[in-house]
Amino acid sequence: MPIQLLNRTDDAEDFCKAFLYPYMSHDRFHEGAGERTLRVQAHMTPNKEFIDVTVTKPNSRLSFRSIKTNNFLKTLLPLTATQSLVNNIKDRALRSDNEAACQIQGNHVSTFDNVTYRVSHFPSSNGNSS
Repeated sequence: MPIQLLNRTDDAEDFCKAFLYPYMSHDRFHEGAGERTLRVQAHMTPNKEFIDVTVTKPNSRLSFRSIKTNNFLKTLLPLTATQSLVNNIKDRALRSDNEAACQIQGNHVSTFDNVTYRVSHFPSSNGNSS
């Protein structure tokens, strides 16, 4: 890696450490230490209020836990199999934040995210399956 790029990545890491210090833990002796890979993982709570980010490098693992998200991140994230970054921005710009709804048609259930499931039986209101 060119030294200029290495310096810029170190600068970015230092900035993240300083800016997100209250959420950070730094583990220099982690499993997988010495592997020549960089791995970034992010997990967001279902209500999009908090995000956890873990950056695993050959010489350390940085973890940022329970970072409070803002409206900008809530608009862009999370990226899902059915909703890309572009779709998230478009939906927000066009204000197409419709309520999620599912449809039941015969033995098929269509979910709000356009996934269809085949169901062999539905539970009845009294708890017995029909």
